[in-house]
Amino acid sequence: MLVYPLVLLGLAATVPAWLLLTGYAATGVGFMLLGVYWYTALQRAVPQGLLSVVISIDEAGSFALEPVGYALAGALAQTLGPRPVLVGAAVVGLVTTLVPVAVPGVSRLADPRRPATAC
Repeated sequence: MLVYPLVLLGLAATVPAWLLLTGYAATGVGFMLLGVYWYTALQRAVPQGLLSVVISIDEAGSFALEPVGYALAGALAQTLGPRPVLVGAAVVGLVTTLVPVAVPGVSRLADPRRPATAC
């Protein structure tokens, strides 16, 4: 997931298209892996009877806010210019990726309710 902020910085710096495409491909792989981890974490943490409701709310919220983000990004780019918006989005992407990883156990999908087992 850390590749996507680099792609945004590449757009701001106008790097060659092949480099952007490589970054987008790596970002796609990252998003797919994130999806696997996210749904695994949900299945572990949410009771089976509530899982479909939680996933539905999560997806609806994600997709409902997407057009709002596009509108805000467009308005900001029109006001501030595209480069500052791309750099700002890259910073937000880095922070929102790194902060959750700093929580103990997140990177290995540890469940705080279960004692650790020896591997």
